Amino acid sequence: MAMPGALGLMLWALEAGPRRAGRVIAVAVGVVGVAVTIGIFVVFGLKPSRLSYDFTPLRAEISAILAETADPGIERLTGAGWLMGSLALLEPDWPVKRPPPLGPALVPAARVVQLRVTEDAEAGAPPQPAAILEQSRAVRVPDRIDPRQGRSVMVEIWRLP
Repeated sequence: MAMPGALGLMLWALEAGPRRAGRVIAVAVGVVGVAVTIGIFVVFGLKPSRLSYDFTPLRAEISAILAETADPGIERLTGAGWLMGSLALLEPDWPVKRPPPLGPALVPAARVVQLRVTEDAEAGAPPQPAAILEQSRAVRVPDRIDPRQGRSVMVEIWRLP
């Protein structure tokens, strides 16, 4: 919708003459700038969203799990893309990877930490058939804007066959 509108605005401005075209373009840029500024303020400052979650408790929990399991090791952390991106931003050295088929294949006899956003404490679908659930913990990820809101993230450790 913006492309035909921009084309129409440009043709109208050019027909009106160079002086008026400059004013029309300046007003259009100003309107877009104000709209973008208001949008950024709403997304980041007023309304709770996935962008306003505080991942510190989840980071601490996963750090503890990685420290506990340093001997056999964790091959990867996997889960929802937005969750994995937030963790990779906080800890770039962690083994954050997409699950198959988008990510690399799972290595047999490896351990995988799978993160699921859920409100129930039930175990989720295994990352691979016949995988064994070793541990499952719920971690509350609070919202920075409204700490009463937030999400529960299930941290599950799976051993692959």
